[in-house]
Amino acid sequence: MVKKQTINPAACYASNKSNIMTNSKKIIAKAIGLGAVAGMRATVAPTIISYFLSRHPSKALAKSKLGFLQSPVTAIITKVLTAAEFAGDKKPNGPNRIIFPQVAARVASGALAGAGLFRANRAGIAKGLVLGGASALTVTFASFYLRKYVDKKTHTKDSIVGTIEDLISLASGWAIMRKKIRASPGSSPEERESCTGSSSPSLLERDLG
Repeated sequence: MVKKQTINPAACYASNKSNIMTNSKKIIAKAIGLGAVAGMRATVAPTIISYFLSRHPSKALAKSKLGFLQSPVTAIITKVLTAAEFAGDKKPNGPNRIIFPQVAARVASGALAGAGLFRANRAGIAKGLVLGGASALTVTFASFYLRKYVDKKTHTKDSIVGTIEDLISLASGWAIMRKKIRASPGSSPEERESCTGSSSPSLLERDLG
């Protein structure tokens, strides 16, 4: 016979309040980080988040219009798009990232990644949209002028600088999504279900790989 665990409501409230505040800040930081990645490379943020979501699906996301982000098909398509973007970036006649279509694509990419991240962690998508999009917009211009500065000062071949930027965007996105947020609230599924109504950990409470 399994002994039913008794949950202390006061402990639940205290744990929930503390963890929500801590985890909310971390989710915000991750959304801003993914937006920054989108500012460097438009397709990398959706590629990274889709890769992790396809391996660790979120029940919260599955019920939303952003559920396609965790589809294995989406994970494959975004990888192909990223490979194409990396190749196109090395072409000497490629478009500048600060022209409107490029800026719009990067902002949309950052907003999508931020919204997906928030929804996967049972949070509202509006803040994720704004944070991811704003971060992408800022980094689009910052990375453009930084790359021009590096090209001019170091006289390094632009394709080499571009390849370095590719690697930075990939490594940054991977590191952002790999970092785990502490479980909230309670350490066991029973405690979590009693306090939150769901026994499933959020995306960022899991060991990702």
